[in-house]
Amino acid sequence: MTGAYAYQSLLKETGIVAFGTDFPVESIDPIATFFSAVKRRTKTGEVFKPEEAISPKDALLGMTKWAAYSCRLDERIGSLEVGKDANLTILSEDMMTAYERGLIANIMTVLDGKVVYTNGDIRTTSKID
Repeated sequence: MTGAYAYQSLLKETGIVAFGTDFPVESIDPIATFFSAVKRRTKTGEVFKPEEAISPKDALLGMTKWAAYSCRLDERIGSLEVGKDANLTILSEDMMTAYERGLIANIMTVLDGKVVYTNGDIRTTSKID
C-alpha cells in the first residue's frame, strides 16, 4: 500500500498524473474518483493517505487532458476544442467548488457529439452541432 494512489507524489515527479475509472478494483463512478483524489476519503468516510491529495484542477486534468495525453489520444480527446470529439458531462454542481460527491448528479453525458444520457432537466436534439 506504500505506493498506492500516490497522486501527489506522481504529480511532483512527472508534472502530470493520469487516472480514470477503468481499474477493475474500483467503482466506475468518475465523481467518486474525482473526490477520492481531492478529498482522499473512502465511501465510509475514512481518510486514506491525505498527503497524496491533489487539487481539484489537477484531478480534473488527470481525468481528462492528462489521461488523453498518456494514451496518445490528446489530438482527439481530453479537452473541448474545435476538431476534437465532443465528449462531455454536464453536472448539477461545479466539481471544482462542491466538495461533497453525494450532492452532485449527472445531468447529461455527450459522447462523440451525441447525447447518450440525460436526466430530463435539459431538452436536447439527437446531435449537438
